Amino acid sequence: MLLIYIENKDLLSKIINYLDHTSIKYTTNLKDNYDYILLAEISKKTIELSYEKKIIFITYLIENKIYLNYNSKNKKNNIYKNNLNNFFNKCFQIITSNNYIKEMINKNFNKNTVTIEHILPDVKISKNIYNKYKLNKRKKILLIDINYQHIKDLYLLCYLYPKYDFIYIGYKPSYLMKKKDIENLNNLPNNVIYIKYYDLNIYSDLCKISELVINYEDINLDIKYLYTILLLKKQLLIKESRYFDNFLLDNKNCYFFKDNKELILKIKKIFNNRITNLTSESYELIKNNTFDEIVKKFNKYLNVK
Repeated sequence: MLLIYIENKDLLSKIINYLDHTSIKYTTNLKDNYDYILLAEISKKTIELSYEKKIIFITYLIENKIYLNYNSKNKKNNIYKNNLNNFFNKCFQIITSNNYIKEMINKNFNKNTVTIEHILPDVKISKNIYNKYKLNKRKKILLIDINYQHIKDLYLLCYLYPKYDFIYIGYKPSYLMKKKDIENLNNLPNNVIYIKYYDLNIYSDLCKISELVINYEDINLDIKYLYTILLLKKQLLIKESRYFDNFLLDNKNCYFFKDNKELILKIKKIFNNRITNLTSESYELIKNNTFDEIVKKFNKYLNVK
């Protein structure tokens, strides 16, 4: 019997929904007799529950944290890594959605680690997008810089491409920003559309009307947003990052850039049709991440005896 103990209600309901379509025998009743336990968080409670049980750990909720801590070397990061290492050593199986995280775990532990991808989002596109957001119909580029680390780069792009509007999404309070960045953000060029709030529906709308998406983030803040770009078959330029290893491949299903010089060169080539449009190749990466296919993988990897 497999006990499902996940404190995050959204993930819990998602996993239960998958398992209801499998042959796996599971319970959420702590009083039931179980030999395996599926966890997604590491806490005093989960450790107590898993005592003398076979732990199956799903990393979905902490993959970004794993990536950031394993790629840093300060004292705080080392403490986190040591604690995580101790926990992973106790696990019977580990499930991840990210191939780089899977390889990182396999490199450090001799574990049964498997990848089960996230399901595709239900992308809904509004009618009359331009009217809804009070936008003009000039050509647009969606620029993702959630932590406002590339405001200067935005200025440069606006200067180089004045005929394009740049949709700049996200919000960060002033008390978390440098004075110079606050000044730049308060005086954005005229061809910047600054969107302070967005959800997946708003993001999908803005992505739909953009000719190009530039992603400065070195990790994936939410896989649904990356999947949306690929689903809508948008040209994607993404800052080089190991987080996307063995998923996104440069010059095969998207284009990476190391710095602004390389970014500008690739934008120029895209607009002049001098490099291949890879949107169909990127769509192929995710087209099979359907409910039925994800259920098959859970049935395969969680069908414990």
